[in-house]
Amino acid sequence: LGDKTFQQCSSLETLVLPQSLKGMGNQVLSGTKVKELTIPAAVTSMRPNSAADTNDTFGGADAELRLTVFKGSPVHQWLTNTALPGTRPLYTLMNPGGTFGTDNAFSWEYDLETNILTISGTGDMENFEGDLSDPRPWGTTYREEAKKVVVTSGVTSIAPRTFQECKALEEAILPEGMTKIGSYAFNGCGKLHTVTLPSSLTTMDSNVFNNDAELKALTIPAAVTSSPAQYLKQTSGELVLSLYGGSPAHLWAKGSNEEIGEEPYTTAESI
Repeated sequence: LGDKTFQQCSSLETLVLPQSLKGMGNQVLSGTKVKELTIPAAVTSMRPNSAADTNDTFGGADAELRLTVFKGSPVHQWLTNTALPGTRPLYTLMNPGGTFGTDNAFSWEYDLETNILTISGTGDMENFEGDLSDPRPWGTTYREEAKKVVVTSGVTSIAPRTFQECKALEEAILPEGMTKIGSYAFNGCGKLHTVTLPSSLTTMDSNVFNNDAELKALTIPAAVTSSPAQYLKQTSGELVLSLYGGSPAHLWAKGSNEEIGEEPYTTAESI
């Protein structure tokens, strides 16, 4: 938003900022009646940005203006930087999060205290486009710091590469009702050791678990029709699969000499 974007819009009481917003200029809300405003997590530029800067993003805003900002965000840090001059409205903190997908059908929230990334929504998750470090709405920071992923009931599929390169990820919990996990969904999650797969799961695309060295045990739901050689690649040679007797994965295991990754996999007793 440029300088004085809404200056003297004296009847303006409600303003919703897009999640894509990255900066706010001088006196953006000057003369308005906006009293509540949520600042998107992507905003990195506010004024003043130095002790000598005479610009002021919230200069002239309503005296009762209260912000909602994301914990740990650049704006949160800006608000607490006492070395900078300018107007500092009161604010409320919330965990980082937002919506994504068509009609904002999905939401995400990251708990900074527990390092848990929670994905909620309804239906099949859409593919993320573009550079892998950028299109996922939780961004590089939370991708690399998340230790646990929880996908809630209602989400029926995980898009390809959704959790790729979540390097600190140790545990993933997926809901009953989910039927598909897209290719490379957990690729490069080197610390991942615990995954709860729902009994409703029927399809796992190629390389779902790839370069996941700490994954030592995995129970394959009975309804999964994909071959383990398809969705397990370059995992630990110590990986033990628990398979349901008579399931497609069990039948494959009995008759296959294929390798999973660099070492042949072993199976526990059928369950």
